[in-house]
Amino acid sequence: MNISFNDTKKKELIAEFMQTNGHINNIYDLLWIPDLTASDINHLKTYIFIGIEHSGTMYSRLEKNSYNYGNYLDEDGSMSNASQYWLDMIINPEDINQMNYFDLINLPIVSPMDVSAIMKKKKNFEIESYFSLKNAEGISSYGLKNLGKFIIFPDKIHPSYNINTRIHIDINTLPRTSDGDEEAVEFENENSSIPEIYTVIRSDFGKHFIAGISYFKSMGEPKFQYSDNDPLSYLIQNRELKGYLSLEKIKLGNTVLDRLVIGNFSASFGQGVVFENTDELRPRKTGYGWYKRQTGIIPDGSRSTQFVLNGIGAQFVNPLFNISSFASYAPRDAIINSDSSFSSLITLYPRLEWGLSGDSTLFYHALTSSVNEVTYGAHIDVFPTNSLRLGTTFYESLYDRVLHAEEEYILETIIDDDDKFHEPGNADAEISAMYSSSGESKLWDKAKSYRRVIGIDFTYILGNITFQGEYGELSNTMDIYKLGDEPAAWVVNTYFNFDKFDLLLLYRNYDLD
Repeated sequence: MNISFNDTKKKELIAEFMQTNGHINNIYDLLWIPDLTASDINHLKTYIFIGIEHSGTMYSRLEKNSYNYGNYLDEDGSMSNASQYWLDMIINPEDINQMNYFDLINLPIVSPMDVSAIMKKKKNFEIESYFSLKNAEGISSYGLKNLGKFIIFPDKIHPSYNINTRIHIDINTLPRTSDGDEEAVEFENENSSIPEIYTVIRSDFGKHFIAGISYFKSMGEPKFQYSDNDPLSYLIQNRELKGYLSLEKIKLGNTVLDRLVIGNFSASFGQGVVFENTDELRPRKTGYGWYKRQTGIIPDGSRSTQFVLNGIGAQFVNPLFNISSFASYAPRDAIINSDSSFSSLITLYPRLEWGLSGDSTLFYHALTSSVNEVTYGAHIDVFPTNSLRLGTTFYESLYDRVLHAEEEYILETIIDDDDKFHEPGNADAEISAMYSSSGESKLWDKAKSYRRVIGIDFTYILGNITFQGEYGELSNTMDIYKLGDEPAAWVVNTYFNFDKFDLLLLYRNYDLD
């Protein structure tokens, strides 16, 4: 704030006031200074501009949205990529006219109804201002308000080829719990004094290239246990170190290569019934508020260590359709049977070879990195209208061990010897119905078992009501026209969006098989 009026004492009072109170939002905040009169304020209007330093740059955007950091960091702390995506959008907001379905649906608070309204508006007219966006038919006031921090309009675009690097370091000494509920069990072990360490380094090279690396070690995990010659291979194999290169927003005629990721990435489609790779269990992740499933393929610098994807993923967007595909090779933690098959994958926090007890006599094989998995899949979205989206997803996972989860194996490896249920017929119904598989694959000569899932999903907008659903089925053939004859799961929800309140109705159903 530059002041050109002549009263030196008043200048000093203003400077002292701002040093004590920080930035002022408008000129009338200066009336809190006792020696400054309304006449002085009126005189100052001619000579000053009130705004954040470096207005329009990364610094001003970060400062303006600092109150949201708690939500962003909470998402990051829950092993999600959401916060990284949201912070990137604040640092490098995109012209709303160039944003696609994935860009919009992944923003917090923004509902499918808001996305439909925006897509319809920019299909017919360029969105030139906030006022123009406000007039988009069907957009909610809450969605409109939240969009502002993530977007810009054509007249605000300035070509930039800067390199922006963000470093996040988190050292945590709070025990991890079994889930987010207040009654969750805290996990403790003999190494509980070792803190959780999480570090992310992410760099944007202009608008089209992103590189990142992350390191994560759970609380209670012992120090490095690698051979002297190859510490890097140990960190990657043990999933403590992740890295990726991402090529983004490359125009190919009427289609855009939205994202091509090499290295670690996450993938999720539809309602997450058929495919979503994450270690977390969050029952309230409805997709309509802060806790959103990040749809599509996104570079992965999160804390997840079990269901990571490491390979290549790509997605293409078009006004009429989106296509995503991916392929991955990564080890998994699993419970191994006495015949070297495995009975179940298992998520470990902390990741300890022999579990929390450290007793190797309780297991037939170490739990960590005991099965190798090859996974590939694809998703297609079709948009017959702005209000209707139809999608289909399939994937196949191949394992280098046979998957035996019959009751005799479960009783042998999963249920404790001292448990009263360690008798045939007494195991929990869901555990008894676990999936088993054996078979080979022409794609991978080491494959001994597989899991194939195929499904369909939809979103339909009717006024202020959103209908969504997904059906997924374990499949031996991958024939979509044969859906309905094998074990399946499905979920549907209806979301009513009103000015004063929202209402969500949800129903889910799954077969035990």
